[in-house]
Amino acid sequence: MGLFKSANISRNAVQQQKITEPAQSWRYAGGKRDLRLDAMRGFAVFVMVVDHLGGDSSWLYKITGGGRFFISAAEPFIFISGLVMGIVYAGVIARLGMKEAATKALKRAGMLYLMNSVLTLTLAFASLQLNLNWAPHWESNGLLGFVFDVLTLHRAYYLTDVLLLYTFLVTAAIPILALLSRKKAWLTALVLVASWALWLAWQFAPQRVDFPWTISDNGMFHFSAWQVLFVNALVIGFYRPAIEARFHNIRRPPLYAILGLSGVLVACSIALYVWSERSAGGNYEVILAQLFAKADMRIGRLAVFAAFATFAFTLLTVAWKPVRRAVGWLILPLGQNALSAYTLHIVFAVIAASLLPRLLGPAQEWPSVSTSAQVLGLLLIWASLLIAAPLKNSGRRWTRSLTNKIKAAGALLPGGTMMRPGWSALPVLGLVIGLMLVAAPPVIMVSAAVRGPVRQTIGNLDEKGRTTIVMVPTITSAFPLATAPVSPAEPQEAAAPVPTVTRQPIEFAGTPLSMALAPAATSTPTAQTTPLPAGAQSRSFYSASLGRTMSYIVYLPPGYSTNPNVRYPVLYMLHGIGSGNTEWVRYGLLGWGDQLMRANMINQFIIVLPQGEESYWVDWANGGPKWGAYLAKDVVGEIDAHFRTLAQRDQRAIGGISMGGHAALQLSINYPTVFGIAGAHSPSLHTRSTAPQYFGNEAYFEAHDPSHLFTAHPEIARTLKLWIDVGEKDAWLPVVSALHTQLQTEDIAHEWHTFTGDTLTGGHTGEYWSTHIPDYLRFYSSAFKAR
Repeated sequence: MGLFKSANISRNAVQQQKITEPAQSWRYAGGKRDLRLDAMRGFAVFVMVVDHLGGDSSWLYKITGGGRFFISAAEPFIFISGLVMGIVYAGVIARLGMKEAATKALKRAGMLYLMNSVLTLTLAFASLQLNLNWAPHWESNGLLGFVFDVLTLHRAYYLTDVLLLYTFLVTAAIPILALLSRKKAWLTALVLVASWALWLAWQFAPQRVDFPWTISDNGMFHFSAWQVLFVNALVIGFYRPAIEARFHNIRRPPLYAILGLSGVLVACSIALYVWSERSAGGNYEVILAQLFAKADMRIGRLAVFAAFATFAFTLLTVAWKPVRRAVGWLILPLGQNALSAYTLHIVFAVIAASLLPRLLGPAQEWPSVSTSAQVLGLLLIWASLLIAAPLKNSGRRWTRSLTNKIKAAGALLPGGTMMRPGWSALPVLGLVIGLMLVAAPPVIMVSAAVRGPVRQTIGNLDEKGRTTIVMVPTITSAFPLATAPVSPAEPQEAAAPVPTVTRQPIEFAGTPLSMALAPAATSTPTAQTTPLPAGAQSRSFYSASLGRTMSYIVYLPPGYSTNPNVRYPVLYMLHGIGSGNTEWVRYGLLGWGDQLMRANMINQFIIVLPQGEESYWVDWANGGPKWGAYLAKDVVGEIDAHFRTLAQRDQRAIGGISMGGHAALQLSINYPTVFGIAGAHSPSLHTRSTAPQYFGNEAYFEAHDPSHLFTAHPEIARTLKLWIDVGEKDAWLPVVSALHTQLQTEDIAHEWHTFTGDTLTGGHTGEYWSTHIPDYLRFYSSAFKAR
């Protein structure tokens, strides 16, 4: 019996050995360079390329999340960059001292600054030539101002904004490394506490800790928030030998337990993401936005990244050999040349964004086509890296040769002064810029020949419905505003100066509003700057729907800062065609709102002025930009995530003038769970024949035309609080009146107003809208559900 039992034990031991030996042989064996970090960074590059190339649908998005998941490629890129820098510079400091390490880090920061400046300007000008969606829009400081802002690191740009952040992080690492080099526990603790304190301060008071300074169009990568990943990784990398010594001999069971636990957390995060994507409505959207906001690196995002990083690193540790055999050929070159891969992917992103819509049209949105474009882009980048490797090595040899020559020349200088160029990345950067310059002309010619420009030129639409120019008066008061510029689409003619308009006393809710409170209106033919009144601020954020950074103006009511526990309704006010989000500011909306709220004549609410260009805020047909989703999802999500809002439909109002009035009507029907209040002020209502081309065919037009929408969805329309007004001198009066009659026939309740006046005060003009701002604000104030 004992012999039989002994034989069974022996067989079990042999079987267990057969199982454990392969697993043991799969384990990462170590080496001078940690290839696990290269693999993780290579996967991040893979995600980045996939999310920036192709259309809006791809089978690969099941792996990457399509840029909408709780983490993106940026988190591992920033974290691993900090980790590697800590590892490398700990050795440099040990061998050569802190002074040499600081010089080396400063050179790298300089190289990153050069790359950011050159790539940003090259990308901006190429985007202008190719008429891409993310082409820059010069502001009042013009082209030279744009260039100056880029060179002084005061402006971020789509696709290069993370490089700007990386430049700041590497620069900030120098004093941090100086503290860590002292090898004092209390100094290390000070670094970590300062990092987390800055992150925490950003979560509660971002405007007070916008370090190092406010950066235009930087809606995604805020230093104060993102540095927590880099700094903590830098500390871990610096002390890696001590950490490895403690955990190097960890046994398999604990490793498997860590792998299993982190895997469960990853699976839960994926399940939560899928559930949130498929669910609609509810306050959970606000909670998710608060927990996982990317720009602010919220706590939920940090937790999900920690789970993913732990799972990935542990998996690569216990199963390195099969993973390397399966995907190492692709992700290791990408990870070992991450900066070059990032730079190259910009070239292919530009080419794809320019050519695919013109060559393929709607077919670019097919999953097979989108996936094929992404795979092709990945393979081209991978192949380019292999081709560039000899060039990079030649560049290093050239650098060493030049260094030796400078050293020899330096001996002739007073004191033996010399420079040591360290720009080994310049050959790759030169290759990228050369590819852009070579690729741009044929891409432009193909674009023009195949489909014409991406953007629809709307100058001939004559949205304002008139052929004569009426100067819009400048609103002057305690908060100076400016004259609205004349739309370039309108024919300019010589006209007599518009006389000064004198307002009559206004009664608001039965209370006389003194002329001291009401802004006076005067006219001037010269455009002025448009400063924001108290309580207003200009911000920007990255829109996933448009794939670009967009700006907006937000006004916070007088009690916002003094009542931290109060949440507020939100009014989204849209501008007209040929204008921007400062149009309502020029007409006095924010100034009127501020004074009326302070006088307790209307309730307090937040006012948001988004940027809409000439889009009509519709999702353009044939796979064009998704302006409707941008406003209803991205802008609303941005405001709910960063401000104390009442995130229910009956506490959200949307209004607009002309083009914006059309958008307010159609979006309130197409997004019934988002908006419960809509105001159309002189809406420009087109027929199928007069609508811009991006309204598509007849069916697509009807899906975005207010008249058809109210007929098709009366059950939604009857739940809205509606306001429609138009001036009696407005050329759009007949079609707007027809909509009013239609709503009456279909028993859809709404407030209807035709205001009288002369050509100025009763037409499709800024004077008309500025005159009736108190009426508009009174409507929105009363429409918000009582709290």
